[in-house]
Amino acid sequence: MLMPLSTGVSAGKGIDATCARRCGLGAPDERLLPAVRELLARRVDQPPSLSEVAQALLLSPRTLRRRLFDLDTRFSALVAEVRGEEACRILLNTSWSLERIAEEVGYSDAANLRAAVKRWTGQSPQSFRQSRRADAGDARHACDATSSPLQLLS
Repeated sequence: MLMPLSTGVSAGKGIDATCARRCGLGAPDERLLPAVRELLARRVDQPPSLSEVAQALLLSPRTLRRRLFDLDTRFSALVAEVRGEEACRILLNTSWSLERIAEEVGYSDAANLRAAVKRWTGQSPQSFRQSRRADAGDARHACDATSSPLQLLS
């Protein structure tokens, strides 16, 4: 079970929405996305459901969905992004096989991971691994925790 995070994004019962926004308690802000991403990263191989994340953030599932929408994202997009970032990090920082990486980050098999890496980077996982290691000199710095799989194209 996920434990609640103290994010300051929950208005709580009995506080009207206008007051909550003015006090900064209920407004979607920069704290929501990092909180959701942290909860997803804790269990990247079996991500929690939207309901579980909402409960941990002391929000209703509908409120979480709405706040993510207000921030121009969706829960499923965040799940895919967190999973992709972890896959990228492992791909660049280890010599693990694609099968092992796929299992570690929750892909059903190596073929699905291979297709995802190709979609993000335009390269096979092996080519991506080799080119990024050559470019970075040290793979530990090639993919940080804040980069999105899509940002790796730049």
